[in-house]
Amino acid sequence: MNNIRPFGWVIIGINVLLLINFFTAMDENMSDLSLVVGFFFTLFLMTVISIPLYIIYRVTGKKGRVCPACGVNVPVGLTVCPKCLFDFRKIAGGLD
Repeated sequence: MNNIRPFGWVIIGINVLLLINFFTAMDENMSDLSLVVGFFFTLFLMTVISIPLYIIYRVTGKKGRVCPACGVNVPVGLTVCPKCLFDFRKIAGGLD
């Protein structure tokens, strides 16, 4: 949970609000069919909203990766960690 950026919390919050809206809108007099339709409409709405937000979340993320040996952020394009000289090609099954 520590690795979630603020925009990730926005996506989670929107989904939680949609679920809260569904459960607070339920009424004792509603038929089973209307509950099922409402639930699936809520899931559909959550999906339609979350997919573009998740794409934005991923595109605006860090441009790099973490070295598994020393934990340093390594920029995209480098195949060797600048700190510990860990070779990423060996993990990927590339050249030795």
